[in-house]
Amino acid sequence: MKILGVMGAAAICAGFATGADAGHWLYQFDATSAYSGDNYGSFTYSSPTAVTGYTFLNNSDMDSCTVTAPALPSCAFVQLIPDYISYDSVWFNGTGGSSNVYYFTEGAFSTAGTYSTVLFGSNQAATLHVSFVEDHGVPEPAAWAMMVTGFGLAGAAMRRQARTQLHFG
Repeated sequence: MKILGVMGAAAICAGFATGADAGHWLYQFDATSAYSGDNYGSFTYSSPTAVTGYTFLNNSDMDSCTVTAPALPSCAFVQLIPDYISYDSVWFNGTGGSSNVYYFTEGAFSTAGTYSTVLFGSNQAATLHVSFVEDHGVPEPAAWAMMVTGFGLAGAAMRRQARTQLHFG
């Protein structure tokens, strides 16, 4: 019974050694224009924290950015503005100088879920998918050391235990 207690403690130490899971916020935006029915553009952006303040994104800051509307040859920049006139807004700007603003429910940038635009009907329709992605990385060297020490202590405790010999006769 003592062995189980020692092994349980070692397992708990090994579990703590890996630490808390970290993660990042993933923003996936896809806009469509009712005027032409074509995909207006899309972008994907990863952030270590939820967007809670004004965020300006150059094309190089985003994971991907694509524009398929003829008026906008390519992505120039995107602005994420939480709590803009009681909405979370995405300002999608192309290199041709044209831009569109898409409004989502207030709090959409900091709450995981899928959101559709709330103003302008289908003239500026867009979808914003916000998710928190957990990163399951390799434990740090200190975590490995703690885990190995825990197993070593469990092995030492098992070895020191008094041995019982069976006699038949």
